[in-house]
Amino acid sequence: MYTVLVTFCNICLIIDLDIFSSAGVIWQVQSPAVQDNHLTGWFLAWFMEVMMKLKFIAAGVLCALALPFTAYAQDTGQINADNVNIRDAGTTQSKVVFPLSSGAIVDIIAKEGDFYRISTSGTSDLYVSAQYLNVLTTDGVVISDNTPVYSKPDGSAVAKTASVGDMLTIKGTYDNYYVVDNNGLYAFVDKANIIASDYADSIRTFTLSDLSPVIPAANATGPIVTYAVVLSSDGLNLRSQPDASSDVLTTLPYGANADVTSTNDSWTEVTYDGMDGFLSTDYLQVITGPKPQEITLPNGSRADEIIAYAKKFLGTPYSWAGTDLNRGVDCSGFVYSVMKHFGITLNRSSYDMASNGTPVKKADLQPGDLVFFDTSGVNNGHISHVGMYIGNGQFIESSSSKKTWGVTISSLNSDYYQRTYVTARRVIN
Repeated sequence: MYTVLVTFCNICLIIDLDIFSSAGVIWQVQSPAVQDNHLTGWFLAWFMEVMMKLKFIAAGVLCALALPFTAYAQDTGQINADNVNIRDAGTTQSKVVFPLSSGAIVDIIAKEGDFYRISTSGTSDLYVSAQYLNVLTTDGVVISDNTPVYSKPDGSAVAKTASVGDMLTIKGTYDNYYVVDNNGLYAFVDKANIIASDYADSIRTFTLSDLSPVIPAANATGPIVTYAVVLSSDGLNLRSQPDASSDVLTTLPYGANADVTSTNDSWTEVTYDGMDGFLSTDYLQVITGPKPQEITLPNGSRADEIIAYAKKFLGTPYSWAGTDLNRGVDCSGFVYSVMKHFGITLNRSSYDMASNGTPVKKADLQPGDLVFFDTSGVNNGHISHVGMYIGNGQFIESSSSKKTWGVTISSLNSDYYQRTYVTARRVIN
């Protein structure tokens, strides 16, 4: 009885139940996901009405009854373009409430036609066109007892088992598996053992290289060293001390490697990009052997990897002469530090940086190219500002403008940047 109630409540959290008929105080409720699993039936109208309007109540019911359950995690999405209009209704004719920049994270409430109904910055019932939102996470409920949760994408190495009614956060799909979160690490569950929300159809499809940060090279050569590889799907903070409350020096992306000084069950002391610090051992694979020259990271090409890393620092404040990607950077300090993370050495100032790499015509710009501007007044070609082109007429920069103070995404096609544009350079091989 308890297991049925747990499973039922968690399923109510992830599916939209459409009331299609009513009789007295009891309504018949049917969902495509439920129908496929032959779970149609009659439920009390008041209970189902609450389930539809407030999914969180199911978790509350379970808590009140002291029943085991996995806490509900809000479906999330990420804005995939700059200056995307957030509206007060799901039509292109509705009022624009405010724009959001590329990389902004929002909570997804529902899919309504060609729009998602979202919540962001404490405001609910906002809308964004589905084409400008990538689904990052959604939820699934386990429907088979003793369901294996694998730590490897080949269905081997069981990390744990899940019970009927457990709710898992889904981050994508791979082959016949849902890629789920297991305490910050990727894990894999057979799709047949989960009822997923409708958003699972729109979530990321992983490739094997996305899920394999460490690819042992055949006949690898080089000195034998001990290094650590980041396995956390969301990246891992490098801290100044072996303490979760200590300062964050930088964030290592999934797949990054660092030289190990010492390690224990809790913390691993490493050197990374010239910085000494500590990483949580739970999210690392520590390896002794020839260190690979480059770890395979998600998101395709090297330029894509660099841009994805740069976007992690959206919102970092502008700081004159700053090079700390978390605390403050100026325009050249931002580009310099991002490129340095990938082993690309540039001159420090924007003026001197314009001599790095090879020249590129504006019409031939590719993601990852550096774009240079004369923002000193009259454009006489004296370079005073730099950013990184990210495609679709946009570039990422650390801006000193009062309106867009700090790391932000701007348009090359704006009047200001068309007027001040000078040149571009390609520094990524």
